[in-house]
Amino acid sequence: LLDGLDLCTAMEGHPTFPPERAVRTLLPVIHALKYAHARGVVHRDIKPENIFLTTSHDGVVQPKLIDFGIARQAKDKSDARITRTGAVVGSPGYMSPEQAAGAESDHRADLWSICVVLYELVTGSLPFDGDNYLALIRAIIEAEPQPLSFHEIHEDELGTIVSRGLGKETHDSGEAGEWRGRAPAEW
Repeated sequence: LLDGLDLCTAMEGHPTFPPERAVRTLLPVIHALKYAHARGVVHRDIKPENIFLTTSHDGVVQPKLIDFGIARQAKDKSDARITRTGAVVGSPGYMSPEQAAGAESDHRADLWSICVVLYELVTGSLPFDGDNYLALIRAIIEAEPQPLSFHEIHEDELGTIVSRGLGKETHDSGEAGEWRGRAPAEW
């Protein structure tokens, strides 16, 4: 019932967005995620196809986060018959390492995915690639993305945000799935 187009379609005509436009486009989505996360809801499938761009009656573009079809309540085990630990849930190119490994994921998986979308918006490519599904999953889990500067984007603060958001090192606590750079306090 929305009038507009999804971000993936918008990217077809403009394969890259200037950094400022990319951030402005994603900020409302980040706010929507923050709202959902505060209520214990994890989207689990952030990708350009699930970001819908509508235009208000006064001509302002309003991004909307859509398709909560595989979202779940944090720590809710009621979907155990549908999604088990070890099952991979999400769109491969946008999955966090913990999702790709089939491990439990929480709101930090959404933060990872929004950083993948941001990376794609400003560079025109995904941060991880592989010749097939398994190679892509391995790259997500093991490889480091090219820095934004590799793509001739010299925005140091944006590069730091993306780098931290796509960080894979575990916290000193040693808890599985505690990926550096996506701590809730850093919203």
